[in-house]
This record gives sequence, C-alpha cells and structure tokens, in this order.
Amino acid sequence: MSAWVIRFVKWFKKETLSRPLTVTELEQAKLLWIKSVQKQCFGEVMIVIKENKRHNLVSQLGLILDQENVIRCIGRLGAAQLSEGAKTPILLPKKNKVIELLIESMHRKYFHVGVSQNLSAMRQTYWIPQGRSEVKRVLRKCTICKRCEGGPYKMPLMPLLPKKRVNESAPFIYTGVDYFGPIFVKSDTGSKKV
Repeated sequence: MSAWVIRFVKWFKKETLSRPLTVTELEQAKLLWIKSVQKQCFGEVMIVIKENKRHNLVSQLGLILDQENVIRCIGRLGAAQLSEGAKTPILLPKKNKVIELLIESMHRKYFHVGVSQNLSAMRQTYWIPQGRSEVKRVLRKCTICKRCEGGPYKMPLMPLLPKKRVNESAPFIYTGVDYFGPIFVKSDTGSKKV
C-alpha cells in the first residue's frame, strides 16, 4: 500500500510511471517504514550517533548511520564475502507491529520454516535485539503452522496385562524367553537350525 502512495505522490508531481509496481518502488516503501520505526524507537540513538557522543547501545552494537540515515550495526564480518546487508545489518526494535509484519513476510517467503531458519534469513539483512525470542513469539501466532504441525505426541493407552502376569501362581508355571536370531536345537538325529 505504501508503494502505491509513493507512486501517487510521484504521479502528482507529473513524473512518468510504469503500470505495475517495480522492485525499486517496493524497496523504497520498505525503507520508508524502516526509517519511521527507527526514528520512533531509536530517535535518541540517532542523535547520539550524529553528535558522535557515547551511548551504551552504540558501543555494544557498533551502530552507524548510512548515507540514507538508516541505523546499521557494524560487526566483525567486514572482510567476509557476504552481502552488504549481512555485513552491516539494519537495526530494528523488538515488539513492533511493522517488525512483526516483516517477520511474517519472511516466514511466508521461505514456506513456513522454523525459528532458526527464519532468524537466519532475517539476519541476512536485519538485526533485532533478542531476535530469537521475537521470531519465536511471532511464529507462534502462525495459524497455518499450528494447523499443520498439530499438538504434541500423546502416548497411547496401555492395554491390560494378561492374567498370567497379574494373578498369583506357583513359580515357573509360566515362563517366557526373549531371544533374537536363530536357535540351534540338538535332537537325537543331529543339530538343526530353527
């Protein structure tokens, strides 16, 4: 929906537009939402980064502002042959509706994978503090996964024990042998494999 609003604004400014939405328009809309969420949740951190002051979160995660004013985390993977998003992921807050929608979208994109796979896919572009618990919280709401996975395994009801095992009797009246493999029986005519 946001991409359509951006397109309308461009149309209003008399820019020529193609008919269906393009990938760049969708990426612009996503970036607009990410900036909005970051400004709402990490506004003071943005100011601290711009003024080059000390802040606990900035030093812990190595936060910087990129050329588009998006907060990114700098890790130790700068020399790795990874995508730019994996080297410097975008910082996102937890317990936010936009982030829930982003996690759900990633969950659907990768065909309802589990928590670990979804978190791994998210970390190719984004960094969410306590991300595992956030992804788990969002995936617990997925009705398709609930319906397909079902509940936990329940043990079947055990049948009654036979009379021979529960009633009192003289020793060795009933005997049983557990064995595995062939048994060699010796008879008058010679040994025989049974």
